[in-house]
Amino acid sequence: MKDAVDNMAPGSVIVDLAASTGGNCQLTKPGSTWTYDQRVTIVAYDNLSSRMSWQASSMYANNMANLLDLLCKEHKFVLDMEDPVVRGMTVVLDNTITWPPPKSVTQTKATPTQSSNQKKESKKEDLIIVQTTKAPSMFSKRLFDLATVGEFCAIFCFTGYFVIVGFFAPISFVNQLLYFILAGFLGFYLIWAVEPALFSPLMSTSNSLSGV
Repeated sequence: MKDAVDNMAPGSVIVDLAASTGGNCQLTKPGSTWTYDQRVTIVAYDNLSSRMSWQASSMYANNMANLLDLLCKEHKFVLDMEDPVVRGMTVVLDNTITWPPPKSVTQTKATPTQSSNQKKESKKEDLIIVQTTKAPSMFSKRLFDLATVGEFCAIFCFTGYFVIVGFFAPISFVNQLLYFILAGFLGFYLIWAVEPALFSPLMSTSNSLSGV
């Protein structure tokens, strides 16, 4: 641990939260704060947790003072419902339930307002985009309301490939190929396509690869 402290840049600070039990750093001096090699300051108070109460109380008092300054303008209690802070925390006003607040108050980013000229330009761009759209290709047309032409072509190509493989490849290879295709379908529809609510996406990916 001392080697790690020696490699720290000048002005670094170490706060040892385990100073009351001896400390996690080799250079910790429980109950004191000192500077090692005139470079690294090591804070090792044994009552550091009890010192945090003043900081928490000070932050809470500052927030409450700012709230009262917002609500009590000119020494009068005023609820300005146009203020997003006041509107967002008001639940009932004049026997009327005002909760939940509108989306204009709860949204994280304000949507920019467009001027009339900008709206006209956007409409012109939309018209240009509509006019310049390409006609659908022949592969996107649906046949018999079952699938597109491209999907039928893909099925035909895969079928021809499997017929050729079935004629010339050994039976063991065909069996392994069918197992691989089945594992791919199962891995995609049962693992990959499942919403990762109870596990991470990385675990979903690893599980699908393991299934294959």
